[in-house]
Amino acid sequence: MTAPIGSNYEKGIIVLNTVGSSALAVSGISLSGVGAMTVAIVDGTGTQVTSFGGGTQYTNGGTPPANPIGNAIEWSDGVNWQTVSTAKPLPVTLASTAITGTVAVTQSTSPWVVSNGGTFATQATLAAETTKVIGTVNVSAGQTIGVTGTFWQTTQPISASSLPLPTGAATAVKQPALGIAGTASADVITIQGIAGMTKLLVTPDSVALPANQSVNISQINGVTPLMGNGVTGTGSQRVTIASDNTAFAVNATLSAETTKVIGTINIASSQTLATVTTVSTVTNLAQMNGAALLMGNGVTGTGSQRVTVSSDNTAVANWGQGATGSAVPSGAQYNAGLAQTALPTAATAGNLTGQLSDKFGRQVVLPVTIRDLIGTQTTTISASTSETTIITAAASVFNDLMLLVVSNTSATATRVDFRDTTAGSILFSIYVPAGDVRGFSMGGVAVPQTSVNTNWTAQSSASITDLRIYAVWAKNK
Repeated sequence: MTAPIGSNYEKGIIVLNTVGSSALAVSGISLSGVGAMTVAIVDGTGTQVTSFGGGTQYTNGGTPPANPIGNAIEWSDGVNWQTVSTAKPLPVTLASTAITGTVAVTQSTSPWVVSNGGTFATQATLAAETTKVIGTVNVSAGQTIGVTGTFWQTTQPISASSLPLPTGAATAVKQPALGIAGTASADVITIQGIAGMTKLLVTPDSVALPANQSVNISQINGVTPLMGNGVTGTGSQRVTIASDNTAFAVNATLSAETTKVIGTINIASSQTLATVTTVSTVTNLAQMNGAALLMGNGVTGTGSQRVTVSSDNTAVANWGQGATGSAVPSGAQYNAGLAQTALPTAATAGNLTGQLSDKFGRQVVLPVTIRDLIGTQTTTISASTSETTIITAAASVFNDLMLLVVSNTSATATRVDFRDTTAGSILFSIYVPAGDVRGFSMGGVAVPQTSVNTNWTAQSSASITDLRIYAVWAKNK
C-alpha cells in the first residue's frame, strides 16, 4: 500500500488506507536501526500544543488553588475549598419556582429574615373585651369607648378638645398677666403690707433717691463731719478755693515759727530768714544745709557743693588731660596695677581685684586663658583603627586645642587623624614612627574647635599594640 524508498525503509511516506470496514494499515517504515518516530500535536488553528494537563491538585480544607483538579466534587466557601458532604453541603440557590408539598427547613447559625409581604387570613369574629389590639383603632365621632381594667401605668394620657372646669375655676377670658421687672404692665397686681393700705417696707440697694429728697448724713468716709466754726480735725472736709473766688478775711495773727505758708513770701532786704525749705527766688544766700557757702577759687571744705562735670566740659587746667603724643601734664594720673613679687591671695569669683604687675609696672598676662580654664586628658589606643575620644565634650564650651603629644611604643609606624567632632572632617594628621614621639605646642595660639558641645577624636591608620595621646586645651566661648 506504500512504495518503499530504501532497502531499510528508513525514510518514506506513510500511507493510511481503509477498505470498507478494514482497519488502517501502515507500511513503508522500518524501525530497525532507528529511534521511535517523533510527532507533533496541533490544535484546530494549526498551533502546536506543547503542554498538557495543568492546574493544581486541591487539598481538602485548604486554600483554593487558581485551577483546582481532582475527582471529588469541590466548592469554595470564599476562603477554602470544601468537599461536598453532609457536614459541608453544596450551596444551592432556588429559582422563583412554586414549591408544593412539605419542605423541611433547618435554621442555620444566621438569623432568619421574615418578610411581611402578602395577604394572611385572620379570624373575623373576636370575643368581646378579651382581645388585645396592636396598632391604631379608628373610632367614629359618635361612638363611646369605655376604658376599664388594669393598666401598665397609673396615669393614662388622654387627648380631648374640651373638658369641664373644676369648681371655682376662673371663667373670665382675660386673666392678669405677670409683669416683667423693669417693664411697665397694665396687668400688674398691687401689693400691700401687713395691713390694709400699709406701705410695704423695702431696703434700697444703690437706688437713686427722688429729686430734691432731704437726706441727713451723719458720716462721710466713716468719719463724723465737723460743722460750724472751730478747729480742724479728721471730720473737716478738704476744699478747693476757686481762682475767681471773691476776697475773704483770714486770721491776721499767726503764731511765730509754727505756721507753714504756701505761696510767695516777700522778705525785706534787712530781714534774716532762719530756715528755708524751698525758695523759688533767692537774691543772696549765706548758708546751705547749715554750712556757709564757699565761693571763688580755693581749697574745698564743708561749704563746697558737690557737682557733676558734663561730658562736653572744656578741659580743666592742671587736671591731667592732654592730647595724644603730647608731653605728660603735671597733674597726670596713672592707671596702674599692683607690683607683685609673689602670688597674692586668690579672690572669690566675681569679686573686685587689682591688676597684677611686676616691679617695673609691666602688666602680667597669661597665654590663651587662666589656669582654671585649662583642661588635660590622656588616652590610650590599643589594637584599634576606630575613632576614639581624646577630649570629652563640654556643654556650651569650645575646647580649643593648645598642646598634643602622641607616643607610639609599638614596632609599627602609624598615621593618626584628628577631628573636632565624631565622624567630622579630618583637621590634621600626625605621622608617628615606630617607637617614637610626635606632637606640637601652639605657644599661646590654640586650634579653635568648630562647635560647642562636641568632642575631639583620634583615629590610627594601623592597628598597633600601644598608642598614647596627651592633650591640653583651653575652655572658651
